[in-house]
Amino acid sequence: MQYSPYLRNAFFSFCFLAIFSCGSDKNSPFGLQENEITYFLGTGAERLYPASCTLEKQGKRYKLSLKGSDESDGLIMTIKNIKSLGKQTLRFNKEVNVIVNEKEEKGLNIYVSSGCKENQGQLEIVDWDTNNNTITGLFSGPVCTRGIFAHLPSTEIKEGAFYKLKYNVK
Repeated sequence: MQYSPYLRNAFFSFCFLAIFSCGSDKNSPFGLQENEITYFLGTGAERLYPASCTLEKQGKRYKLSLKGSDESDGLIMTIKNIKSLGKQTLRFNKEVNVIVNEKEEKGLNIYVSSGCKENQGQLEIVDWDTNNNTITGLFSGPVCTRGIFAHLPSTEIKEGAFYKLKYNVK
């Protein structure tokens, strides 16, 4: 009896997925591991980096700083005036400032959320675990060139996420 190659391929695909998806965290955006950040730019660039994070108490509010990079290529995000340590949605240029360095063969493109005149970008904190000092979030929005780079085209972070970033408390 001869088997269909499509049925055989479907069977092997199912086995592959069953084996390699075991133990994965279904709450992890984009399949990220703990302490990783990823983002997809409108320029077509896709990045995945290990990330570091620091939480600083400033009076009755908090400031969170996170960074995911490889030398000069990467992302820095600062979230300020955080009132509570829990799920919330924050806006670019109000509470959230983003700097993206995109290293290319031609050079380095620098984008900042504050370079955009009107910015509808946002960061959604989907999990803030104060017992384990970890945070998970999703973000997207425009990032623009500024200053000596203002003549270059702007772009956007189409999708971005960080997963269970372990933060240090200052």
